[in-house]
Amino acid sequence: MKRHGGADRFQLKSIHQSEHPEKNAFDVFQEVISDFPVRCSFDYDADDPFHTSWINADVKNGAVIRWQCAAHTTERTESDIADSAPSGYGILHALAGGAQITQDGQELLVRPGSVALYDLDRPLRVDMLAADERDFMLVTIPHSVARASEPTEKFKSPLRLVDRHLPLFQCVDYLSGVLAMKSGQELDHVFNACTSLFSASLLSAQRSDASAAGSTGAAKDLFKKLLLRIELEIDNPLLSPHWLAQQFGVSPRYIHKLFANEGMTCQAYINGQRLEHAKLDLVNSQAKIRIPTLAHRWCFSDPSSFSRAFRNKFGCTPGEYRNKRRS
Repeated sequence: MKRHGGADRFQLKSIHQSEHPEKNAFDVFQEVISDFPVRCSFDYDADDPFHTSWINADVKNGAVIRWQCAAHTTERTESDIADSAPSGYGILHALAGGAQITQDGQELLVRPGSVALYDLDRPLRVDMLAADERDFMLVTIPHSVARASEPTEKFKSPLRLVDRHLPLFQCVDYLSGVLAMKSGQELDHVFNACTSLFSASLLSAQRSDASAAGSTGAAKDLFKKLLLRIELEIDNPLLSPHWLAQQFGVSPRYIHKLFANEGMTCQAYINGQRLEHAKLDLVNSQAKIRIPTLAHRWCFSDPSSFSRAFRNKFGCTPGEYRNKRRS
């Protein structure tokens, strides 16, 4: 007889191109995960062969999975959600590598070592960032389990990062080790702790948002201070909605709300200001500044993404703009 708390509770899987010489490894991956309860759509367009390996375990009222993989895009579309049973909330721990999560018009950058919360039952997109190694863990918590402490309170869209000093962060980080070691005896206890801490952390953050939003005058004053801080820190690679939230002692969701009230997103505003500075550099620099140097100076991940963003904003590439201004 198998012990309920033993290592047999864990399932392991690995997919590499060398194991499937007659098939495309990414196609095999999509076939294997087609039966997963959380339905998703995937996109992979890199030239290198696709690979992934993971370990997962079912727990009461949820699931835990840790995986390594080639960089790809994951989406939860309206169709995917309609074809799935209600999934609840997701806790994503980026142990190595990072990702950008887009949900409800908000963008959240999840750097290596970060933990993010989001709603699995709302459309979302997760773009993995380029990195030498990618190691993620996802914990799912159903809506029925993560309950507010009072019947009148409800959880809203929870998209946000978890401060690493909070107990929830420490608990999730510990759970990644439990999963890697296949410690069945600890799994349920640690997962239950994560569930309780998730509810407390999210509700506390939302109450803070509501309190901060109570004063219109204070909100407008904070928005002006945010714009000034963005200008002062525009060349700081750490500048992001989450970084600003930490500096001003509010939640990232409240930062997004302030910018949404002005008809924009915080990250789009930051990127736009950086592009304006880059445009000035193209005209004012005495030497012919190289595009990769300019991309790095203004905190874009690579020259290609910088050129795309520049074209989208100004209708031409950085090189084309410079040539027009100097001709």
